Amino acid sequence: MTTIASVPLRGEDLLLHLNLGYLQYRDQIQSDNSVFKAAALDYSFNERIGFSVETFSGVEDSLSWRVGARYTLIPDFLQIDASYGSDYGTFQGARAFTVGFGITPGF
Repeated sequence: MTTIASVPLRGEDLLLHLNLGYLQYRDQIQSDNSVFKAAALDYSFNERIGFSVETFSGVEDSLSWRVGARYTLIPDFLQIDASYGSDYGTFQGARAFTVGFGITPGF
C-alpha cells in the first residue's frame, strides 16, 4: 500500500489520506488480484484522541467503510486504536472489528 497523498484540510487536526496499492495472492485459494484504493479523513480531537472514517475497495472491487478511534498512550511513541466497519450493502454478513497498537516514533 502506498500513500499517494496526505493533505491537511485544517492544519494538522484534519487530514485527508489517499492510498493506492496492489493486492497479489500467492496461494491457489485466493486468486483475485486487484488494485486497492482508499480515502480517509483523520481528525485529531486533541494531542491524545483521534477519530477516522475511511472508504476503500480492493478484493473483488467490493466497496467497504470503516470508522475508528485512537488514543495515544505515550506521545510520539505508542498508540492504541480500534475500528469497526463493513462492506456497503452487506452489513450483517461482512462486519469487522479491529484493535491494535501502533508504534509512532517522533523523529
